[in-house]
Amino acid sequence: MRSKLFGFVAASVCALGLSAHGALLINPSFEQPVVPNPDFQYYYAGDHSITGWNIVGGSVDVLSTNWNAHEGKQSVDLAGVSQGGLYQDVSTTAGKTYRLGFWLAGNSELQGTPGTGPLIKMMNLSWGGSKVDTLSFDVTGKVKTNPGWTFHTYDLTAAGGTTRLEFDSAVPGTAGPLIDDLSLVELAPPTTAPLPAGVWSGLTGAGTLAVARRRFRRK
Repeated sequence: MRSKLFGFVAASVCALGLSAHGALLINPSFEQPVVPNPDFQYYYAGDHSITGWNIVGGSVDVLSTNWNAHEGKQSVDLAGVSQGGLYQDVSTTAGKTYRLGFWLAGNSELQGTPGTGPLIKMMNLSWGGSKVDTLSFDVTGKVKTNPGWTFHTYDLTAAGGTTRLEFDSAVPGTAGPLIDDLSLVELAPPTTAPLPAGVWSGLTGAGTLAVARRRFRRK
């Protein structure tokens, strides 16, 4: 009984520790603004139309309902009319570690057409102004109704109170890497979040009952 009780306490603390530090990104699935065109809409560097995000390089395009987004109805191609990218400045705490998750695919339209770029789409991921990784995605055999989304996750440490998270196309052309369904949460120590009073009272009651049962059995 004791091991089960302690196991429940540990699980409860861990769950509360993670939930106490919620999602930090604005518009993580690129659902705003709503693109009326069922295919896509171009947005150029300096345009702030994509809620929470800033566009750099050339341009990006928000893919709409003709494409199979990983979450919701929209996703982003990091190469619009030309190679581009986007970033968001996130509120962070120096020394804290954050877990980033996102889904990656590639624009498979017009494969082999001049100007669309190679079949291997590549993307640079940067955190705090430094490149973290270059990712690749092969669009061979993929279609926009089944892009083949793949999940990637990174644990990243912040150096200050604001940290820039940036995604950039690393290949030329108008059809680039796709991203969608992002998440960013602070990884808090599991014991930093106190249990609510109701949970403590329940655990105390369970512990008291367990002790009473053991004493009754000894008599």
